[in-house]
Amino acid sequence: MNRRFGHGLKVGSAYTFSKTLDSTDNDGSWVNTISEKIYNYQLAGFDRPQILAVNYVYELPKFSNYMGHSKVLGLLTDRYEVSGVSQFIKGTPGTVGLDLSWYQRMIDGSYSEPTSVYIKKGMNPVKGHGRYAAVDPTAFTMPNVGVPAPWPKQYLRGGGTNSTDLALLKKVPISAGDKRYIELRMEAFNAFNHPQFWGRNLYAQPSYNNTGNNNGGNIWGLIFSGQPYSNWVPVNPNNIRPAGSKDHLGTYFGDFNSGGNSRIVQLAAKLYF
Repeated sequence: MNRRFGHGLKVGSAYTFSKTLDSTDNDGSWVNTISEKIYNYQLAGFDRPQILAVNYVYELPKFSNYMGHSKVLGLLTDRYEVSGVSQFIKGTPGTVGLDLSWYQRMIDGSYSEPTSVYIKKGMNPVKGHGRYAAVDPTAFTMPNVGVPAPWPKQYLRGGGTNSTDLALLKKVPISAGDKRYIELRMEAFNAFNHPQFWGRNLYAQPSYNNTGNNNGGNIWGLIFSGQPYSNWVPVNPNNIRPAGSKDHLGTYFGDFNSGGNSRIVQLAAKLYF
């Protein structure tokens, strides 16, 4: 939608509501040899269910018109323009994977498909809302031995995008009729310096009896030595952020570990002739 208002203001917007499903996001991914439709069909890794983009241009009034039409004053106060683009995009989906190295084959019988954890009945894997939402490590349980995919898939979402880019332009005429002029520009990307949290640390490293020990991922060595599989938890307690911890994001399970750029400002000048 585009709308031209009076007094030099133009506004445009576009909104997309969608759902993207696929069996694989790229040509190099493994798929199930029996039925990729049953075992791999899911939300695409690049699914963005809601996207809103707004663009706007505002040509500021000539203030010299209100101050005696002074040409000298007009060089300082006239011919300004503000423009910008704001984007609001929902995050991409994700799944908690289980880090078992090659021992995963003993659980799901698959060489190629990674093992994922199950969600406990009635549990929500996400606590809170928005960019401060946390992943609840107690909401997951180890997969059943001998049960192949399909695993629960794409039940989490990473952080979205909330970014505004702004530009301030000033035209300085250097000839009659504004045929030749210098354009001074100041541009700010992510002008409000809004935090952009995207990816999460979603690889769980299991341990038995919440001791933090996983025998280097060789759970079967411990099972055969007397630690039953039923005693295992998917998220190692050593990888859970302690209460009140101020350590860097990305250090613990469920933490955001990637994001967008902070504010970037650039200055430029263009000569039109």
